[in-house]
Amino acid sequence: MWKQFIKKIKLKIEVKGLAGQEVSVELTPNEFSKMNNNKDSYRLCVVTKCLENPVLYVFSYSSERNEWISEDGHILSIDQIISARCYT
Repeated sequence: MWKQFIKKIKLKIEVKGLAGQEVSVELTPNEFSKMNNNKDSYRLCVVTKCLENPVLYVFSYSSERNEWISEDGHILSIDQIISARCYT
């Protein structure tokens, strides 16, 4: 009976791995665009301490709070930047 209430969605998942314990990652312009355009189905997964004891943070968008938040309550701060590659 309860199965009729389950909404099936295809998740879009971006995974970033870090050696350190601080959650600080960069997204490409394409990744950031997908994140903004697919808030309901997008998940940003960040694995810290990859080389020791990995810790997984899964961020999803909360429309009630209007922010990206992990399952354990970490709020994702986002600084949109413009970058360039310069070389010879």
